[in-house]
Amino acid sequence: MTQIKSEFTCPKCKKKNRFKYNEIVPVNKVKDIYNKNIIKHKCKYCKEEIMVDQPLLIDTDTYKIVYINGCTEVTKDKVDKPTRLCDTYDDFKEKVLIFEDGLNDLVIELIKGMLIYKLDEDVRRSVVDIRFDSISDDKLKFFLIGFGKGIEFPLSVYNDMLKRSKIKKIKTMIHVDINNYNKYIKLK
Repeated sequence: MTQIKSEFTCPKCKKKNRFKYNEIVPVNKVKDIYNKNIIKHKCKYCKEEIMVDQPLLIDTDTYKIVYINGCTEVTKDKVDKPTRLCDTYDDFKEKVLIFEDGLNDLVIELIKGMLIYKLDEDVRRSVVDIRFDSISDDKLKFFLIGFGKGIEFPLSVYNDMLKRSKIKKIKTMIHVDINNYNKYIKLK
């Protein structure tokens, strides 16, 4: 596995640190994505723990997700499994959570749009974003960022929506979020 050399300047002591990281995240390190350990590095001088933004790739048998900060430019290379490009670490983490739970990210984005739309107007104004969090007790759990609370959605309704959805056959890497999912999915 190829290691990438990089560096960061510690915000506390202002000293430069060099480090190596694996751009390709091994499948057994998925939990390190969830808790952000994959991007945590310690300053060699003052021991401050720093989150360092670094490109990442996870490539499993069933999905592939690429994270490059701020990048939404995709290639036209043919793919044989869902392949997503994420422009923020939180998007990357969410996509990994979705695919690891065996869900379809297009349906999840559709549900997120529905949930936001159904919120009380005062709540909607305070919500900065909505993120898929987990599956528990036959419910999909989402977190309302900015409002600080969770919201649930029945897994049975997700399954029904998946069956009723017309999903565009996607043969290249795409960037999918709450703003553009409707290019790829229609509910029948």
